Amino acid sequence: MKYCSAIFLILLSCSHMPLEKRSDFDFSIATDFIKNVCEQNKGKFSIQWLNHEKRFWNFYNAIYYSSEITLKERESLAQNHEENGKNKICKNARAFLIAGPAVVQALVPKIRELLGKSPSSKVYFASALQWTDGRGDKFNGKDIYALNIWHETFSRTTGLTVTIAHELIHNAHLELYPQQRQKLNPLMLPLYREGLAVFAVTKLFPEISLGATGIKVNKRKNAVKLERDVAKEFVNDYKQSNFSEKTINKFFQGKKNEGTIPSKMGYYLGLRIFQELEKEYDTNFAIHISPENFEAKAINILTKLGKGQ
Repeated sequence: MKYCSAIFLILLSCSHMPLEKRSDFDFSIATDFIKNVCEQNKGKFSIQWLNHEKRFWNFYNAIYYSSEITLKERESLAQNHEENGKNKICKNARAFLIAGPAVVQALVPKIRELLGKSPSSKVYFASALQWTDGRGDKFNGKDIYALNIWHETFSRTTGLTVTIAHELIHNAHLELYPQQRQKLNPLMLPLYREGLAVFAVTKLFPEISLGATGIKVNKRKNAVKLERDVAKEFVNDYKQSNFSEKTINKFFQGKKNEGTIPSKMGYYLGLRIFQELEKEYDTNFAIHISPENFEAKAINILTKLGKGQ
C-alpha cells in the first residue's frame, strides 16, 4: 500500500510540469504508431505495425534489430501481436504516453540525489514489435534510451515506475563512469551495470526487494536456493575467460527449458554483490564503486557466496 501511494505521489507531483516542451523527449515515433496503426481500421494490424517500423527503420534497426536473430523474428512477432489483439496493445500505448513522461520527469531528481549524476540522454518513445520494454543504446552516435510504449510491463503501476527507474539509472551511471565498456570484460560488464541498477532501484523503492531483479514472484525462492551454485558457475566461467554471448545470455537472459540457470539470475547475483558491498562499507560506497574497483571485489564476493559463506 505504501509503495503504491509513493508511485501515485510521483505522478501527482509532476502533473503540472510542461512535458511537451522538453527537448530530450522524442514523441514522433510513438505519435505515428497511434495515428497510423491504432487509429487505422482498414487492413491487418500486423501489416500496419510492420509498415510503421519501416517508416522509422533507421531507429528501429539500430536499437531493436541490429542482430540477425532479432531481424528474423519480426514477421513472427507481428503475427503474435495480431493474435494478442490490437485493443490491448493500443490501450497500453495510449496510457503510457500519458503516465510515462511524467514518471521520467519525477524520477530524474531522485536519481540525481542517489547517484550524484542525472540521466541526460534523449528519451525515445517507441513501439517496436520486439519484446524489450526499455533499453539504452546508441543512435546517431549519441547515447539514448528507448521505452517501448505498448509493453505489458508498463500497464502495471509498479512495472511502469520500476522499469523506467532502472533505465534512467543506467544512463546516470554512464554519466558517472563513461568508460565502463572499456574497463570491464563482456561478462563482468552486465554484472556491474545490471547489479547497480537493480540495487539502486531497491534504494528508491525498498519495498520491491527481489522484484527489482525482474524474477517472477513464483521463481524468487528458487533463485535464493540456487545462489550458491550459480555464483560458483559464474566464477568458473570468469576464471576460464568464458565470455561468449551464450555464456552472457545464460546469466542475464535465459530461456525456458534451456540449461539449469533460471532467467535473470545474473541480475540477482549483481544485486547480491552490491548488497554485500553496502554491508561491508556503506550505501554510498556501493553506489559509487568504480568499474576498476568492482571486478576484484565482485569475484571475491561471488567466491564466498559460492561456498555458502
